[in-house]
Amino acid sequence: MRLALFLTAVACSACLSAPQQAAADAAADAAVDSGSDGTACGTPWSAMASGTTQRLLAVWGIAWNDVFAVGQGGTILHFDGSSWSAMNSGTTANLLGIWGCSREDVFAVGEHGTALLFSGTSWYAIPSNTVQQLWAVWGSAAGDVFAVGDSGTIQHFNGSAWSFMTSSTTEALTGVWGTGPGNVFAVGIQGAILHFDGSSWSSGNARAAMPLWAIFGDGPGDVFAVGAVGTVMRFDGFSWSNLRPGTTKSLQGGWSGAPSDVFVVGEAGTVLRFDGSTWLPMTSAPVTLNGVWGNGPGNVYAVGDGGTILRHVGCDSNLVANGDFETGVWGWLGYDATLAQSTTAHGGMYSCQLCRSVGTGGFSLDDDRYSVNYPRQGEVYYAEAWVRLLPGAPVAPTARANLFLREWPRDGVIGPMSFGPPAYLDQNWRMVTVQHTVTADAFGLDLYLGGDDVAPVGCFLADDIVLRRL
Repeated sequence: MRLALFLTAVACSACLSAPQQAAADAAADAAVDSGSDGTACGTPWSAMASGTTQRLLAVWGIAWNDVFAVGQGGTILHFDGSSWSAMNSGTTANLLGIWGCSREDVFAVGEHGTALLFSGTSWYAIPSNTVQQLWAVWGSAAGDVFAVGDSGTIQHFNGSAWSFMTSSTTEALTGVWGTGPGNVFAVGIQGAILHFDGSSWSSGNARAAMPLWAIFGDGPGDVFAVGAVGTVMRFDGFSWSNLRPGTTKSLQGGWSGAPSDVFVVGEAGTVLRFDGSTWLPMTSAPVTLNGVWGNGPGNVYAVGDGGTILRHVGCDSNLVANGDFETGVWGWLGYDATLAQSTTAHGGMYSCQLCRSVGTGGFSLDDDRYSVNYPRQGEVYYAEAWVRLLPGAPVAPTARANLFLREWPRDGVIGPMSFGPPAYLDQNWRMVTVQHTVTADAFGLDLYLGGDDVAPVGCFLADDIVLRRL
């Protein structure tokens, strides 16, 4: 929680009194609790195993399967589309912000002026020329990067070194975002909103009544700043206005993919989605969420206290008819494999057991006919499944399963396909994923799980298969 990382004396000047805060919180919580989910789907956010209990403070990614999260104690995690793994940051300093423009240019900043750069293979430190705590980082390119922090600190990276910029304030700056080298915004702990026009920073006339923790947007005419006591301000390209999101919880971070797809996260598991006119509460987890990022409205990640990582994969219903196998294995075919229910399940009571039926090669679980009829060019589909070996089965180190999405231009004619990172098969449930963009109007789109690389083992289990259009 960002608020807890500031001195109480600084933040309290902008707080409600205890009775006011309690009454406002109760009213907002009642409104949220009594409202609809706001997403038209039952479980819009799902927890992901992070492998850490450290507080995670920011998240950013290049693609749905190339995502970074940073946090306390120098924690840096990476998601490859299948699982999160720890990276060696080379520091124990708390890392508070992350941003990049490519896999070879990812920046992380934090306390004591810590500034790191990921080269595509490893993280290394770049002297920031400040010892001030750096709260956030953003850039328009690898050679035009801004980091903001305590005492009005703004540092600029030109591709080779960080240098000091005059900010015109001594206020702690907590967020930075922009649309280009001549249109950059920063926000602060006392409600400041600064703007950089390409030559100098200025404060203008805009200021929030409450501390601001983050700023983000999707264009020069659609910028949001969020902060304490449910503060949301919006810039339309001409002026700032206050919005009413329906909560008084502290809002810690946000991400926008479009004016109608805005996500905001905060304390006590607050997640709000703005559809362009209405703020809709979403179900998440009862912990403070500190950051959020997505690469589309159907693929959004949120990070928070205790190593929490949540994922939202859209609200279209599961296009797989029987992905949980609770009522049998109907709707599925075995390619060179026999299918049966198993009581070793990832979720619910049953999973699907696949065993090779012929030869020594690969085998797979295939949806019966097409999961999607008549997919259209440009549509994006995401699928995930959970796999493992049968209990007690010996591990074959090279055995792994892939998940595939495959176009059929005409009935019976195979077209382009995609497959995601493999999941190695052992005694643990592991997630395997794939995302596919339809290349041309087609007759069908199908899904299958397994492939040639499962050949070293004779059987494996599959469960909780999901296919959604993003």
